[in-house]
Amino acid sequence: MSLFSLWLIPEPEREKTLTALIAKLARDFQCLPFTPHATVVTGIFGSAEETVAATATLAEATAPPAAAVEGIASEDYYYRFLYYALTKSPALDALNERACKAFNLAPLEYHPHISLIYADPAALGASVVASGVIPQVRGDVIRFDRLVLMETTGGEGEWVKVAEFPLRGTSR
Repeated sequence: MSLFSLWLIPEPEREKTLTALIAKLARDFQCLPFTPHATVVTGIFGSAEETVAATATLAEATAPPAAAVEGIASEDYYYRFLYYALTKSPALDALNERACKAFNLAPLEYHPHISLIYADPAALGASVVASGVIPQVRGDVIRFDRLVLMETTGGEGEWVKVAEFPLRGTSR
């Protein structure tokens, strides 16, 4: 049994710009870079075979969703230290609900976002938020075209992409 997370990946052009931004922030603030994504669910325990099959089924039934950026946000939490908050949408909420059912997870309130920095809030504090290096993209629409299953056992430097599937469905 391993620990997995399910991610939505932005379309290639947006993925490229977000990858560059995350890499710059990682260099500037001495953090680890990671793939830009919106987490659909986390805390999935199971075998790779079972979780890959469930991810493939979800991707096949899911139309590519989009979400507008509400703005830059920060929380006193390592994995949401600094992020672009995304608008809630019926499509994202429905995908989260279907994923919770597919992986037998208790539904939690879903807050879609794209993390920009994973960091210890006590170590970096408000200096990053106040630094002005984060582009303001409020209102920009981010479209997602893939689901990625990540094995997320251990720290983010140890995470491994297990499978990636294009979103092919028509239901949002």
